[in-house]
Amino acid sequence: MKLCKKCKQEHQDDDEEAIPNNWKQLARPEQLEPIDRPWDTWLILAGRGFGKTRTGAETVWNWIQTNRYKRIAFVGQTIIEARQVMV
Repeated sequence: MKLCKKCKQEHQDDDEEAIPNNWKQLARPEQLEPIDRPWDTWLILAGRGFGKTRTGAETVWNWIQTNRYKRIAFVGQTIIEARQVMV
Protein backbone atom coordinates (compact mmCIF):
# COMPACT_ATOMS: atom_id res chain seq x y z
CA MET A 1 0.00 0.00 0.00
CA LYS A 2 1.39 3.44 -0.92
CA LEU A 3 1.32 5.97 1.88
CA CYS A 4 1.43 9.75 1.74
CA LYS A 5 4.37 11.53 3.44
CA LYS A 6 2.25 12.42 6.47
CA CYS A 7 1.13 8.81 6.92
CA LYS A 8 4.69 7.53 6.52
CA GLN A 9 5.89 9.91 9.21
CA GLU A 10 3.05 9.02 11.55
CA HIS A 11 3.57 5.28 11.05
CA GLN A 12 7.31 5.03 10.39
CA ASP A 13 7.88 2.72 13.37
CA ASP A 14 4.68 0.71 12.91
CA ASP A 15 4.46 -2.75 11.49
CA GLU A 16 2.80 -2.61 8.04
CA GLU A 17 -0.13 -4.61 9.44
CA ALA A 18 -0.76 -1.87 12.00
CA ILE A 19 -1.26 0.83 9.36
CA PRO A 20 -4.94 1.61 8.82
CA ASN A 21 -6.30 0.28 5.54
CA ASN A 22 -9.86 1.52 5.83
CA TRP A 23 -10.50 3.92 2.95
CA LYS A 24 -13.23 5.74 4.84
CA GLN A 25 -10.69 6.57 7.54
CA LEU A 26 -7.83 7.43 5.17
CA ALA A 27 -9.77 9.41 2.55
CA ARG A 28 -10.41 13.13 2.68
CA PRO A 29 -14.15 13.99 2.68
CA GLU A 30 -14.02 15.14 -0.96
CA GLN A 31 -12.65 11.71 -1.96
CA LEU A 32 -15.67 9.84 -0.63
CA GLU A 33 -18.72 9.03 -2.69
CA PRO A 34 -21.41 11.74 -2.45
CA ILE A 35 -24.16 10.57 -0.10
CA ASP A 36 -26.13 13.78 0.38
CA ARG A 37 -28.16 13.34 -2.84
CA PRO A 38 -28.77 10.80 -5.60
CA TRP A 39 -26.37 11.02 -8.52
CA ASP A 40 -25.80 9.40 -11.92
CA THR A 41 -22.44 10.98 -12.74
CA TRP A 42 -19.69 11.79 -10.25
CA LEU A 43 -17.04 14.11 -11.70
CA ILE A 44 -13.77 14.43 -9.82
CA LEU A 45 -12.14 17.47 -11.40
CA ALA A 46 -8.79 17.72 -9.66
CA GLY A 47 -5.09 17.98 -10.34
CA ARG A 48 -2.14 15.69 -9.82
CA GLY A 49 -1.86 14.14 -6.42
CA PHE A 50 -5.53 14.42 -5.47
CA GLY A 51 -6.01 10.68 -5.49
CA LYS A 52 -8.47 10.35 -8.37
CA THR A 53 -7.31 6.85 -9.31
CA ARG A 54 -7.33 5.62 -5.71
CA THR A 55 -10.72 7.23 -5.11
CA GLY A 56 -12.19 5.44 -8.12
CA ALA A 57 -10.58 2.12 -7.25
CA GLU A 58 -11.68 2.22 -3.61
CA THR A 59 -15.21 3.26 -4.56
CA VAL A 60 -15.58 0.45 -7.10
CA TRP A 61 -14.07 -2.04 -4.62
CA ASN A 62 -16.67 -0.93 -2.05
CA TRP A 63 -19.48 -1.38 -4.59
CA ILE A 64 -18.29 -4.90 -5.32
CA GLN A 65 -17.85 -5.84 -1.66
CA THR A 66 -21.32 -4.57 -0.74
CA ASN A 67 -22.99 -6.12 -3.83
CA ARG A 68 -24.23 -2.69 -4.83
CA TYR A 69 -23.37 -3.40 -8.46
CA LYS A 70 -22.76 -6.64 -10.30
CA ARG A 71 -21.50 -5.23 -13.62
CA ILE A 72 -18.87 -2.51 -13.84
CA ALA A 73 -17.24 -1.08 -16.97
CA PHE A 74 -13.75 0.39 -17.12
CA VAL A 75 -13.70 2.86 -19.98
CA GLY A 76 -10.58 4.38 -21.51
CA GLN A 77 -9.49 5.78 -24.85
CA THR A 78 -7.86 2.42 -25.61
CA ILE A 79 -7.94 -0.98 -23.90
CA ILE A 80 -4.22 -0.58 -23.11
CA GLU A 81 -4.79 2.79 -21.46
CA ALA A 82 -7.71 1.48 -19.43
CA ARG A 83 -5.70 -1.50 -18.28
CA GLN A 84 -2.57 0.49 -17.41
CA VAL A 85 -4.46 3.11 -15.41
CA MET A 86 -7.34 1.19 -13.92
CA VAL A 87 -6.17 -2.37 -13.31
